[in-house]
Amino acid sequence: MEMLEKQLKIIMNKTHKKIVENFPKKNELRLKNLYTGIQLLCISLITIISGPILIQIGFVKSKDLINLYSILGILVCVLAIVLIYSGAVSYTHLTLPTSDLV
Repeated sequence: MEMLEKQLKIIMNKTHKKIVENFPKKNELRLKNLYTGIQLLCISLITIISGPILIQIGFVKSKDLINLYSILGILVCVLAIVLIYSGAVSYTHLTLPTSDLV
């Protein structure tokens, strides 16, 4: 029984060392991912504002239903949705609980 306890302590010490060694690396990576996610969300805010403005300019300049400004505005709005999703996914990736034992 004592032998098993010693082996368990050895395994736990090795695992603890791995966690302690990888902790600064994981924090650095999380901070970098958080910064990237915030950048994507800020860029998406710009596209959220500029997309409808482009669509409105297209309707004012031309009486046609589809014109260059309207198409650009729709593409910018779609880009905003993609950027929001990308930023949210990178932030969600940071907040999910992960196992430090692996």
